[in-house]
Amino acid sequence: MEHQQFSNWIKNSSWPRAIADFNHQRFIAWNTTFLERAGYSEDRIKAIKPEEIIVLSDSRFPLPSDNSHLFAEFIACAVKTTSGSAALPAHIVKSAGRFGYLMVHDAESDSVEFEQGLFVGQQEERARIVKLFHDEVSSTMMAALFALESAKNNLEAQNLPAIQALERASELLSEAVEKTADVLEGRKDEPHKHR
Repeated sequence: MEHQQFSNWIKNSSWPRAIADFNHQRFIAWNTTFLERAGYSEDRIKAIKPEEIIVLSDSRFPLPSDNSHLFAEFIACAVKTTSGSAALPAHIVKSAGRFGYLMVHDAESDSVEFEQGLFVGQQEERARIVKLFHDEVSSTMMAALFALESAKNNLEAQNLPAIQALERASELLSEAVEKTADVLEGRKDEPHKHR
C-alpha cells in the first residue's frame, strides 16, 4: 500500500489511528477520531513531536519478518491527552525505529485506563527525579568531587601520606556520580568497572 493510500485509509477509519515519523519528529497522518479522543487540534498535532505525547513502555515484542531490513516491533504505550485526564491506552507498531503506526484502543475497562495512567505517572515521576538530580544533586556531588581533587592536589604538593585515602574517596565519589546518573537515565545494565 502506497503512503498516500495508507494515509487515506487512516483518515477514513473509524478507529483512532495516527502515524508518527520519529526521525523527523512529527506526525504525518491521523484521523479525526484520534484527534477527538486525544483532544488535539489539526494545528497542534502538526506542531507537536510524537515523543511529547506518546509514552512507550518497556514491553516490546519483535514482529517476525523474513527480511532483516524490515525490523518492526509491537510496543504497548499510552497517549497523553490535552485534558490531563487518564492517558489513552494504545499500541504502536514501530518499524526500524523510524515510523510508528499508533493504534489507540477504542474502549477499555477502568483497570486498563488505571494501568495506563499509572504507567504515564511513573514515567513523569522518573523524568522529574532525573531533572531534580541533574539540577540539585549532581552539582553538589560534582562540587564535592572538585573539592576532593583540590585537597588531593594540595596534599600531593606537600608530599603528605593522607593522599591515598583522599584519592580513594575521590574515586568512590566519582564512581557514585556515574552510577547514579546511569541508574536515573536507565543505563543501569551498563555497570562501571571498579577502578
